[in-house]
Amino acid sequence: MVIGSPYGYGFSVGTGVVARYGKDAAVFSSNDFMLVTAATSYGSSGGFVVNTRGEAISLVSYGSSGYTQTI
Repeated sequence: MVIGSPYGYGFSVGTGVVARYGKDAAVFSSNDFMLVTAATSYGSSGGFVVNTRGEAISLVSYGSSGYTQTI
């Protein structure tokens, strides 16, 4: 589940599944990332990604093409 605040109008919640999990491809980066299918829109960056146990596991980075990238 992704919790964000698109366009600054309160909160929104989107649900989806983890489509991919891996390491950032940058040469000197060791950041993990996930692509999730939960819908997000402009302003949701920094929102929480929450697992089925209610634990915050990631933050929204950006979304495009039906996937949301998180770090």
